[in-house]
Amino acid sequence: MSGNIAPVLSHYQLYPNVIESFGNVHKISGLNGVFALKQTMLTQEQRAWFAHIIDRLKGLSLDSLLLPLPTKTGQPFVMEEGMTYYLTTWCAARNDGIVSEEERALETAAVLHQLTEKEQSYSADIVESSSRLLLDRWSKQQDVLETFAAETENRLTFTAFERSFLSARDRIFTAVDRSKQRLSAWKTTTNRNRRFRVVLCHGQLTPAHAIDGHLVNFERALLDAPSRDLAQFFRSAVLRANTQRSDAAPYDWLLRYEEIFPLRVEERQLLAAYLSFPDAVYQVVRRFIDQEPRNNSEFAAIFDQRWQRFLQLEQLADKLSE
Repeated sequence: MSGNIAPVLSHYQLYPNVIESFGNVHKISGLNGVFALKQTMLTQEQRAWFAHIIDRLKGLSLDSLLLPLPTKTGQPFVMEEGMTYYLTTWCAARNDGIVSEEERALETAAVLHQLTEKEQSYSADIVESSSRLLLDRWSKQQDVLETFAAETENRLTFTAFERSFLSARDRIFTAVDRSKQRLSAWKTTTNRNRRFRVVLCHGQLTPAHAIDGHLVNFERALLDAPSRDLAQFFRSAVLRANTQRSDAAPYDWLLRYEEIFPLRVEERQLLAAYLSFPDAVYQVVRRFIDQEPRNNSEFAAIFDQRWQRFLQLEQLADKLSE
């Protein structure tokens, strides 16, 4: 973290005994308690939206949300040297072993979604526009994958990464087709049922932003379908679970969420479409193309890990589509 934070802390009348840095977060310990000071870069428009979100979340009176504490003048954050700072209470991760961290995070997200649920006026044009935006993004990523596959096939020798990619190529493009089919199914069901609801999505729903069942960091919060938050969470959580333990059960996590906030059939279809697209594969290929020099053995290991992650997400998508 850059800069002198003493002027920032003075806005909160905090004079700590100990300051510990964790990336862009400071742990502030003193007589007043233990706090987290977050440094981030936001535009004026983003700060205005963030302030609006904070006010809205405060109205929910949901204890499992760690919201910014006001300064001594009642402001939600502090501007200093072009950066935005805000303070929350410090929350340490702990696991009682009864409920997994993933389930605790999704329970909190489900309550947030339940409390902010809003039925939208049905519009076939909006459904079509939403579908087209997602298809356009997927098509651009598909073009990158297809170009990379064609160029790689023409080589006389392959790196370990290229061999891994080519061995999975057919299944990758089958997954792309299935994601498009599932998106089409979502559009058909939504148009038939003539309904669409949005919730306040966290916007960065990952295990890193869910500490001991408390959600933190609402800087990218937005109104959208619950499937958006869930897709981001499962992509992140499955990768984390793959590296930390072997008993990850994504569908069980989803069932815990649905005990509080059941998804509609079209929302399950949309979530299945999101999870069916091999985004993790695309990200590795994109990095491989852009990065010079390349450590091919490193990329091979990353690809193999991400591929196993995607297969797990694909299994969840299949369950959602049953």
